[in-house]
Amino acid sequence: MKEELKDIIGKHIVYTYGDLGKYEAYYQSEDVVVYAIHGGPMKGRYNYVKAYYQKIRDNLFNVSWVEETGTIVTTTVDLDQKRVHGFIAFSQGHWENNEDAHGDKRNMKDLERWRKLSKIGDHTTRHIHLDEAHIIDIFEGPGDLKQVTNDMLFF
Repeated sequence: MKEELKDIIGKHIVYTYGDLGKYEAYYQSEDVVVYAIHGGPMKGRYNYVKAYYQKIRDNLFNVSWVEETGTIVTTTVDLDQKRVHGFIAFSQGHWENNEDAHGDKRNMKDLERWRKLSKIGDHTTRHIHLDEAHIIDIFEGPGDLKQVTNDMLFF
């Protein structure tokens, strides 16, 4: 693990966005984020993604990824202030058909359906969502989230 990421790798946070509800994220490794959504229009989504981390300062990180639905996410995770600032550029397919984005990536039917959502619209038809979340819990390890094994990494 890269030394500059030691304060976030292995952490698990639970946080609540205003309009999007309750989320949780486990920063499993310098390449992977595992997350679940428990509230709002995306409730019922379980995923793991290839992650890109950037340390801003001690306990402050940008974590970004591109989802199978075509949605682009950048979160700024402030472990000291217990805040997450999110920039989410939902694909048109993901935003307008959010129930089709529910499910678990480990289920191939869900993954195939998500990939079809990415084909709806183009880069100019994205729904941009900016939000701030309050971290309500921080702990070590995956908690109830399923860890990702190397054989599952088919980004």
